[in-house]
Amino acid sequence: MSTNKLKEKKPEISKYLPKNLNIRDYELRQTLAKGSHSIVKFSKATQSNKFFAVKKIKKSEIISLGIKDRIRNEIIALSLCESNYIQKYQGFAMDEKYIYIITELVTGGGLYHLLREEGKFPVNQAQVYGAEAVLILEHLHSKNIIYRDFRPENLLFDHKGFLKLIDFGFAKVLEGQTYTVCGLPEYLAPEILLNSGYGKEIDWWAFGCFLYELLVGISPFYEKDPILIFKRILKRDIKFPSNFPPSAKSLIKHCLEIDVGKRYGGLVRGVAEIKEHRFFKGIDWNLLNKQKGKQIYTPNLENADDMKLLNFINYDEDDTNGINPEQDPFNDWVKKKE
Repeated sequence: MSTNKLKEKKPEISKYLPKNLNIRDYELRQTLAKGSHSIVKFSKATQSNKFFAVKKIKKSEIISLGIKDRIRNEIIALSLCESNYIQKYQGFAMDEKYIYIITELVTGGGLYHLLREEGKFPVNQAQVYGAEAVLILEHLHSKNIIYRDFRPENLLFDHKGFLKLIDFGFAKVLEGQTYTVCGLPEYLAPEILLNSGYGKEIDWWAFGCFLYELLVGISPFYEKDPILIFKRILKRDIKFPSNFPPSAKSLIKHCLEIDVGKRYGGLVRGVAEIKEHRFFKGIDWNLLNKQKGKQIYTPNLENADDMKLLNFINYDEDDTNGINPEQDPFNDWVKKKE
């Protein structure tokens, strides 16, 4: 394979310049979640009285960790998405201490928590969530976005029970291939572990892991020791329960194909190979794309503004130093197009 083919092409930020907002227009309240480099705050827009989720990231930490490009990629990828199955992006804001990413507030609880409560899902329920996941990845890839962290923990329910993808921390607009190792160990595609360069096909590997976890309750390569996880991935060591649905087993094995040239989702017909697989027999893709019909599971909410299922966490924020405005490396993010 030629070096040119493997070379990653970075999009011009001016081409995708996201909308920048004023954080003073938002009242930051309780903490919804905490990540390794950020926290997510339940927030209210003071002018409209509407509620949002605001991801708050320390500038000083971004600089010291050398992850400015990662935050930039997250903002650009979010700004390109137009699917009802993806958390809607409102814009970003900055002050001397923080970057703020403002998104839609999703109120129906997490897919991962429901899966833990149920243990595993019946085939018909896993089929619907799997189909919605296909629509999500299809949309991302149509925008040249590689997600790189697709798993149940990053999917929430809206008030009607439809899935919403959140947390674009590892997402990026990508033409060509990249080499960065990121994501949950047991969901990593073999080409990531082999450092051979990878593209969108890794998301379809993750989809295979995702579908298996919905039906079994645990990911296909799970071990307590990451080294054992990696060995199983590279050997494609998948153990299916004796009563595992044959159609699901077939689709998962096609997605968990070590040879990228044979992996479903990345073949000549693209996502059609997955949509037309017998596991999804009976799925009306057009209606599902429009989010028509009642879901199997519906959160106990009155409407989209009902927040009783939101899970706030106790978190004492520590302060951070501000960046000298004249030396702020993020200044170019708010320059307007000519």
